[in-house]
Amino acid sequence: MKNIKTAALLTGLLFLANTGFCQPQSLYPLFEKKSLVRVAVALPTDVSEQKSVNAGDVKKELESALAARKSIRFQTLPSPEGADLTIDVQITEYYWTDHDPIDMLVGVGAAAMDAAMVENYARLQAVFTVRDAKTQKTLWNDKLMATITGGTLTKENGPAMIAKEMAQVFIRNCFGKKQRSR
Repeated sequence: MKNIKTAALLTGLLFLANTGFCQPQSLYPLFEKKSLVRVAVALPTDVSEQKSVNAGDVKKELESALAARKSIRFQTLPSPEGADLTIDVQITEYYWTDHDPIDMLVGVGAAAMDAAMVENYARLQAVFTVRDAKTQKTLWNDKLMATITGGTLTKENGPAMIAKEMAQVFIRNCFGKKQRSR
């Protein structure tokens, strides 16, 4: 009986995780009506084995993505003094290969096409924490992953290119508008 209860609980948790119910909520509703949100982005820490990503590039791309956000007006500050939010980033993984992994979720025909194309691949994973600058209360925390593929993606330019993609993934997840269901 204990095994059945455990299995039911795990099944329920997996279901909730896949529905997005357990995912961190976007902070968009908290800041959409503010005229200006002041943000301090800390220099990311790199705890990955590779240490291939330039933390300064990640910080610069995050600040650029925040400045480009139109529905919430962000102003980046050099330090937490005077900020509404602080953003901390911990880089946990960077991976580059000259063989793009085959995506099996798109069907047999598309997987065969994906396997036939030779492209380079990069993946970056990082943990993002957004805090209220005054109270230090964590408002949002999530581990995000960004991936890119392409023939022009080299081992040398991969870290800079993936930093830009990761900034977009962060903005979409942390400050994105909720998608309307159809």
